[in-house]
Amino acid sequence: MKRSEYKIGEFLYGIPDSEESAKYHPENQRVFIHNGYKNGDGYGKLIGWNDGEIKKSTGWGNFCWGGNVRKATEEEIEQFMRAMMNQDFIRYY
Repeated sequence: MKRSEYKIGEFLYGIPDSEESAKYHPENQRVFIHNGYKNGDGYGKLIGWNDGEIKKSTGWGNFCWGGNVRKATEEEIEQFMRAMMNQDFIRYY
């Protein structure tokens, strides 16, 4: 695992690399909080979307978004935070 070009705690927006990936990751479920590392599977998620729920990582390198991301906009971050605060439980990925 190596450090990524993004900082720990930055909100990133995952860009799907295929139509199939886009189908499983709706536009309003692509923002995640980055753990600061990148490996062969992609950018590490500290907290992010999985199967329609916001989940948290159980450790380094196990919860990733592929190789194409950008910084999330303020509006995207606000939507993510609103969804996270409205979720009763945050389960492990």
